[in-house]
Amino acid sequence: MKKKIRVGMIGYGFMGKAHTNAFRQAAKFFPDLPYEPELKMFCARNEERAKQFADNWGYEKVVTDWRQVVESDEVDLIDICAPNNMHRDIAVAAAEAGKWVFFHQSLFDSRVFSFRQETTLFQEAHQVLRLLIEQ
Repeated sequence: MKKKIRVGMIGYGFMGKAHTNAFRQAAKFFPDLPYEPELKMFCARNEERAKQFADNWGYEKVVTDWRQVVESDEVDLIDICAPNNMHRDIAVAAAEAGKWVFFHQSLFDSRVFSFRQETTLFQEAHQVLRLLIEQ
């Protein structure tokens, strides 16, 4: 039996749709995955659009503040599909909360923050962090 990994998605643009679809299809492409994604919580600023997205894709709960996703005991992995300028704050908070962090914008991009800043921030979090970065 596969272990559930409870996903909290932040953002519903193109990447939110693409990542959600990937979570739903992962077992079909990779049948030996040790985890089964569970679409637990979805977050976007516009509550009405967030509810539509969550209903369409099968998320269990909708919130409008990303901090609720990061702080939730119901979420193991935070997938950040929010605008790029929000990635840093969400990623740092998620790391400090001991969550797995997934996003499509590289943290090494100087528009987000520098490698030195990233290393310092995650060391200060004193958490075991599994960071999955699409390049």
